[in-house]
Amino acid sequence: MDTHTITVEIPGQLWPQVQNLAREFPSLDALVATILRQEIARRQAQDLHQQIVARRNAIQTRTGSHPSAVDFVQQLRQNDATDAISLS
Repeated sequence: MDTHTITVEIPGQLWPQVQNLAREFPSLDALVATILRQEIARRQAQDLHQQIVARRNAIQTRTGSHPSAVDFVQQLRQNDATDAISLS
């Protein structure tokens, strides 16, 4: 794996928490790498969510609101159950 060397300054009040977290990892390097991967994934998910919300809003603006399909689906399920009983 390609790596880069950096220096990290950790505020003194966070150091005890960092030491506790570091016990779960083979090294501080592994801790930092894991936290960075998690943060990058979190930000990517947040960006994707914002894109989805923007697209949903654009579609709603273009087409207007649509009625919920929940009642329709429940009615279909109820009809299927009734049909199954009548076939027995």
